[in-house]
Amino acid sequence: MNMIQYEAGVVPSIVKKEVRAEYIQSLSDTRDSRDIGIFTGFMMRHHIDNISEQIADYKASIDEDTLNDTLNDTLNSENPVPHLTSSQQAVYDSIKADPYITINSIVLETGLSRPTVTRALKYLQEKEMIHRIGSKKTGRWQCLVWKRSLGR
Repeated sequence: MNMIQYEAGVVPSIVKKEVRAEYIQSLSDTRDSRDIGIFTGFMMRHHIDNISEQIADYKASIDEDTLNDTLNDTLNSENPVPHLTSSQQAVYDSIKADPYITINSIVLETGLSRPTVTRALKYLQEKEMIHRIGSKKTGRWQCLVWKRSLGR
């Protein structure tokens, strides 16, 4: 089929089963009337239909891309960590501002109790939003979601 399309000077296109009979009829009509316009007209309409279908499929795939949209919105927002309590968000923000901050400093900075800060840290670590690097005394915090949002 591609050879016939090439000989007629049209862009090669896949002819689907649904239009195969029409394709053959256009070849037959072209041969009988010796008018290549019949075949090229069919092929152009068919090619336009194929491209329109591909565009529609692409648009539908964009509309259905909610997972990536949610992920990108989360990573690109000013508040990159969704669904946190105000206490958890305060602890996260303190760590983001100063990775070397201590629990005592978080307590003083946020006004939260030490047990609340400890619970928030545990939650953020379980959700892999923060990670402790080094020892409790001399280590630092790493904000994993924040790093990804900056492309690091």
